[in-house]
Amino acid sequence: MRNYILLFLFLIAMNLFSDSNAPETALKHEIKLDVAYILLPAIKAEYEYLFNNVNTFGVTALIDAFDHIETTYQILAFTRWYFGNSLANEFYFEGHASITGIEDSNYTQISTRRDYFGLGIALGWKFVAKNDIVLDVYVGVGRYTTYLYEFYNRSGISFGKRF
Repeated sequence: MRNYILLFLFLIAMNLFSDSNAPETALKHEIKLDVAYILLPAIKAEYEYLFNNVNTFGVTALIDAFDHIETTYQILAFTRWYFGNSLANEFYFEGHASITGIEDSNYTQISTRRDYFGLGIALGWKFVAKNDIVLDVYVGVGRYTTYLYEFYNRSGISFGKRF
């Protein structure tokens, strides 16, 4: 019985002297916009959820409402594995899957939009400033499985906010 009381007191002491400066909840959400697509003009927005220090999950949406690029839309789901000790603030490897709408046009006035599925990988680096502003630089490639096995680009420079 005495051992149980000592163990109980030891656990209470460990709780009292724990690191009180550590934040109770870490910031686990990010929203980012890709700079290059703003210049086209198209919108490429990204949401990322920080699952733990090593793994994150996210979704990217690309919409071209003004027909400046061949891709009319792209929805891309990804997971990232980070190499380092900080919370998603270093070099990473990404695997992703995408559904893309591409405007197929021949030399006539008739054009059709078709949907394609693709898989790919990317490498990137993320920097998070003290005020939780995020800079994300990545480069990668994917391959459509249903579009004559064509490749697609997965690269960009994104700015955003972690909250």
